Amino acid sequence: RQTVDGKEVRYVDWLISGILGMNMMFSALFGVGYVIVRYRKFGVLRRLKATPLSAVTFLSAQIVSRLLERNGIAAGTPPARRLLTVGSVLHLAHAGDVVWGSGRWGGGHHEPPPPHDLDVRAVRGPLTRDWLIEHGVDCPSVFGDPAQLLPMLRPDLVALSATKRFDTTYVAHIDERMPHRRGLHSLSARSPVEQMLRTIVQSEFVISTSLHAVIVAEAFGVPARAIVNRTEPEFKYLDHFHATGRPDIVRATSIDDALHLGAQASPVIDLQPLLDAFPIDLFGHHPG
Repeated sequence: RQTVDGKEVRYVDWLISGILGMNMMFSALFGVGYVIVRYRKFGVLRRLKATPLSAVTFLSAQIVSRLLERNGIAAGTPPARRLLTVGSVLHLAHAGDVVWGSGRWGGGHHEPPPPHDLDVRAVRGPLTRDWLIEHGVDCPSVFGDPAQLLPMLRPDLVALSATKRFDTTYVAHIDERMPHRRGLHSLSARSPVEQMLRTIVQSEFVISTSLHAVIVAEAFGVPARAIVNRTEPEFKYLDHFHATGRPDIVRATSIDDALHLGAQASPVIDLQPLLDAFPIDLFGHHPG
């Protein structure tokens, strides 16, 4: 036996510290397990296995690659500088980046200001332009979301849109749970991009809390109604609606409200300036 000097510990001190430690360990184990189960349920694991790209990044790549091919440039040609296109991604901009059709996220005080030396060719809407000018960034009055050019770049989807398979399709935002409702075809924004595109163009009516689901639907002439998404700022929706001549559009507050209101007014916008502003010079081609 060996005598050890130390401070006497009460039973309650030993018990409480042990309980706290066990709870921390079990929280870590069950927390990871719960997240993995949710990812499996919503198809995130399958999507991550197939591609690490987001839907917006995938759309951007499709649009840019097809515009390059139209100009006789190989689709895999890297740009001379980083190009920002589809989505509310200006908070990710770096000095010297080129902007074509991107928008401001508008998520509050934590949103960083844009770099002063951005090369802006076009933006999603006039509200993004006002924000850039306010921060000293030159910005032309060229508006539009590149996803609106999809019908020109994807004639296969245009042909597919002639055959309707779904009466009403609800596209849930990536942060939302899928509703289970009889008579309503539901689709998650986590679904494979091609599946989403084909489903949207083959629908008679699209309702969605995802802005780009509405943009794609209307681009292919599918009537749509945007639904309020309480996890995202209003800015990007207002920006898009101002750019498409519909500043007074009322978004539905729920699925029932969207079905009651019906389709919103169709977009009114000339996309030729957006197309002309495509930064083809980044890929070694100088027009004219």
